[in-house]
Amino acid sequence: MNTSSEGSIAQQGAEWYICCAAGFNSSIGTASVKLVCSEGNWLGLESIPECNADCPLYILHEGYEVEKGSEALAKFTATQMSPAEGSMASAPGNLAGAVQSPNARALEQNSSGVPHRISIGIQCVDGYGRMPGAVEHVQCNDGQWSPLSLVCQKDCLSFNVSSSVHTSSHVPKH
Repeated sequence: MNTSSEGSIAQQGAEWYICCAAGFNSSIGTASVKLVCSEGNWLGLESIPECNADCPLYILHEGYEVEKGSEALAKFTATQMSPAEGSMASAPGNLAGAVQSPNARALEQNSSGVPHRISIGIQCVDGYGRMPGAVEHVQCNDGQWSPLSLVCQKDCLSFNVSSSVHTSSHVPKH
């Protein structure tokens, strides 16, 4: 927490303003809480927020996207690309590999990270296997993203065979 006054002794009527440090948030956001020294006691101590660490941007790997209808949450993500696909921009908490996202730079400049308890719905991009419409949510919990168990693997394209070849298929259940 950050305080706006220094020293270990405060006189009667002294005011301190308490807020979460940079990179942390609380249920009241980044607002300050006012404490007042009154007759040897601090008034307002019960209002001091619990501060939780922000998360870095959530990295969307190839084949994954933010749930349709939740595009507003895309500002909390960055897309991982291969070095051959684009420039190497960095994002907070960047995993190995290049990350390209205009959202990454905007978030670095305007905020300390993704607020605690933000939840993002993740689904497979069209053309990647998984039950159509299947969505899994990841949540920022005190500086760390919950694990994602959703597996999105690229589907195979159709192919042509001559009429003299017999084909059969088996589709695995997800």
